[in-house]
Amino acid sequence: YVLGSNNDFILAKKVASLLPLNGNAYLLILVASILGGLAAGLASMLAHQTKSMIK
Repeated sequence: YVLGSNNDFILAKKVASLLPLNGNAYLLILVASILGGLAAGLASMLAHQTKSMIK
């Protein structure tokens, strides 16, 4: 957020215009953080299951 706010979210707006977000950079940041959180959670669950299978 800090890096994007320095240049008025130029790149985020361009990426958001490619997706069905109507060019909303803040919505792009929200969607990306939700997807990143889900991916991290699934990776954590997979690591836990793998660790319990090895034991």
